[in-house]
This record gives sequence, structure tokens and C-alpha cells, in this order.
Amino acid sequence: MKKTFIKVTGEILDMGCFTSHGLRGSTHRECARQCLSVGVPAGLVTADGVVYVLTQNHDRAMAPSNFPPPDPYALCRTWPSLQVDVTGFVWERSGSKFLEVLTAKLAPPMEPAG
Repeated sequence: MKKTFIKVTGEILDMGCFTSHGLRGSTHRECARQCLSVGVPAGLVTADGVVYVLTQNHDRAMAPSNFPPPDPYALCRTWPSLQVDVTGFVWERSGSKFLEVLTAKLAPPMEPAG
């Protein structure tokens, strides 16, 4: 399977509420924070509507002491509904996009449309 390195900016989602109810944004922040804190998968949606399921770097997951803190994937899970710049590898499988988070930082808030 081909992996592609990308840099992308988007809003951090809790995939449970986003998938089942379309919930996102600042009004959903506290619910998303709770969902992410109990293990609901995290995602990222770009301004043009592309959704990625976020994953942790496999090597970091298997041997976290070999990597310096902070863990960028773990940081993303603490930033629901905020804009984040993420770099990492993208895989597509069965129509779903997965983004292995290698770096993450808060991005400036997006300007409201029109």
C-alpha cells in the first residue's frame, strides 16, 4: 500500500459524534473533549471537507520511551474543534483516509466563510 507524506490543516474531530450526527465546531467542543478522553477515535476535517482518521505513529506506540515528548497524536486528542497543522503519512483503505500524525501544532483560527 502506498503512503504519501502530507501537511494538512483542519479541525480536530471526535469521529463518533461527527460520523453519527455531523457534530463539530466550538459548540461541540466539550462533548468532543469527553468523547476523545474515553477513547473515541480522533479525526481531522479540512476546509474542503476531506476527513482523515488520525492514527499514532506505530513505532512510537510500540516503544514510546524511544521518542521525546510530547506525542503529537496525543496532543491532537486534546484539541477538539481547534484548527491544527499536521504532518504525516496518509494511507487510503476501502475508501477511508488515515493520517499517521508525525507533527502537530495549533494553527490560526480559520476566517468565517463569506
